Amino acid sequence: MAKAKARSKQPAKPAGSGRQNTTTAAPKRSPIERQVAELLAENEEGNIDNVFDIMEELTDFEERLPRTSPLRPQWDEFYAECMEIAVSVSTD
Repeated sequence: MAKAKARSKQPAKPAGSGRQNTTTAAPKRSPIERQVAELLAENEEGNIDNVFDIMEELTDFEERLPRTSPLRPQWDEFYAECMEIAVSVSTD
């Protein structure tokens, strides 16, 4: 008589318990955050020559960018600098 091989019973793996992705994905940005990030990048690259050329965008982005956005501190600094330039040029 042949002996049946005993199969070890292993507990079933829960669904989705495969290898987890350990890399951290970049946070998804809202459309306004993407626009603000692009403008900030343009400024960093030195591609903004005249504050008055972007005044409409500045005003729009200032109103639409949420106060809770991670871009807010950098935006606030950039916006303040632009407003300072605009005021100093307009009072000359």
